[in-house]
Amino acid sequence: MVATERARSYAPSTGAFPSGRSPAWLAPDYVAALRDHLGESSRLWGGPHPTCHVEPGYWQMLSNLRAIDYNVVGVHGEEGSLIGRALEEIESARVPALVMVAGPALARVGELIDAGWTCFTASPLMALELPAPGSGRGEPEDAAVRRIATRELAELRGVVTETFELAERLGPICVPDEVALPPGRARHPGSRVRYDAFGLFLEDGLVSAVLTASVGTSACLWAMATPPGRQRQGYGRRLLLAVTARLAEAGSERAVLLSSAAGRRLYGSLGFVVHDHWQVWTKKRWLPAR
Repeated sequence: MVATERARSYAPSTGAFPSGRSPAWLAPDYVAALRDHLGESSRLWGGPHPTCHVEPGYWQMLSNLRAIDYNVVGVHGEEGSLIGRALEEIESARVPALVMVAGPALARVGELIDAGWTCFTASPLMALELPAPGSGRGEPEDAAVRRIATRELAELRGVVTETFELAERLGPICVPDEVALPPGRARHPGSRVRYDAFGLFLEDGLVSAVLTASVGTSACLWAMATPPGRQRQGYGRRLLLAVTARLAEAGSERAVLLSSAAGRRLYGSLGFVVHDHWQVWTKKRWLPAR
């Protein structure tokens, strides 16, 4: 296992976006900054003793638990040693893990093949540019959508674990206590990332939820969850319309997420644009653990 001192190291991303709100995606560094901010936001689900680090072109978030989806290294920079570095750090941690590759680093995936890794999927990186606060372009307030309170954490974890078919023990990792702290306090020590959780509540309780991790002017969305029995009723769409409007009013300039195949159509209908694809790699012997 990784020593505690190393596990608490954290470096903020230097990814920067051009000033102003349009057309930001024309800037050459736009996608690279999206990747860095996504990586920085992943501290959300690192657990109590993570190994986490973010730098331009490279990020790692190892929970150091034997849960493959919570040990991830993202590689997208030009430096030739980054994939080798990722493999060394995963080997040192001795946990099942994923390596996500995008951008210039795709030219070096042969190193993963040589090491016995396999690519089993590719996830689109999507972003939605948000209107300026006070512009009047946001959605009307939806009283049924609100921040999750501490007393509702168990219900939130139940929705997330049911949706993603997670073991109950992973509920506090995927949905940490920090997401329900009062605004301004919801962050890990040493991190500039601000966390929130929002839910759509109907008469019979929570029907859809999403976690947000705000990094600079970006708000990254994680664990968008609507249980199978509640899907195809418009709950996810309703929730996202309200949440993105609130993020815009709070000053976020864009919403960013990694989409599943099932979610891409919904996000596209809301205006999210695919800017990139991350290849997802692991060792074959770890695939049954997903």
